[in-house]
Amino acid sequence: MTRSLQILAAAALAACGTAALAGPVSVDGQIGAEWAGVPAVSVLHDAGADVGNFGTPSNITQGASYSIQVRDDGSYYYVALQVTGDAGSSAGNFANLYFDTNPPAADGSDVGFEIQNNRYFIAGASPTVYYDASPYLTFDSTSNPGTIEIAIANTFFTSGLQAGLPFPAGYPTATGDVVLRLSQSFGYSVAGGASYGDTRLGSASVAGAATAVPLPATAAGGLALFGGIGAFGGLKRRRRQNA
Repeated sequence: MTRSLQILAAAALAACGTAALAGPVSVDGQIGAEWAGVPAVSVLHDAGADVGNFGTPSNITQGASYSIQVRDDGSYYYVALQVTGDAGSSAGNFANLYFDTNPPAADGSDVGFEIQNNRYFIAGASPTVYYDASPYLTFDSTSNPGTIEIAIANTFFTSGLQAGLPFPAGYPTATGDVVLRLSQSFGYSVAGGASYGDTRLGSASVAGAATAVPLPATAAGGLALFGGIGAFGGLKRRRRQNA
């Protein structure tokens, strides 16, 4: 499929999906009043921490220490990442995030985002195929060094192009909570794991999210992008896991 058709397909998806929603609130690279009272988890700095440790995530990182907050306003699922110390160890303002869209299945991460590359992929699928995330994803990683603010339309989790398709073709449709299980942010160590508890790095409900009109299969196929190595997140092969 040509690049022009891919662009048209993405535009069509935006028109029939996320465009019907009001824009996300205050995605401006600042942790403002909208985050007041939202619990945060911490990832701590240790220069000796493992990197690319998708199978053994922990609460430490070789990069800068940072906090993670997760919330949902009924239309968008928000994530806030903010460096809290050791800024000199940061590998850059980037984030690769892995979500579990069906926690009761207890089968680990279902879908991942490379935020700066504006793309998503099915966690554990081989080969890795990347899809254009721009119809669903809004983020600011440039306004304030050490802060990344992200909004993902709830329709991504409930009626996106791969939502509801069985692995390895897609990810389960969210009918309740979506859990942020893994974060590879500000460095190449992977945060997550059982030490954070059942909700891992954060959890928010997307139940009752508005549904989008699905695209015809011919147009949907145009959103698949080249497989390959991401600018930040492609150092290690992703894999499906229960971490």
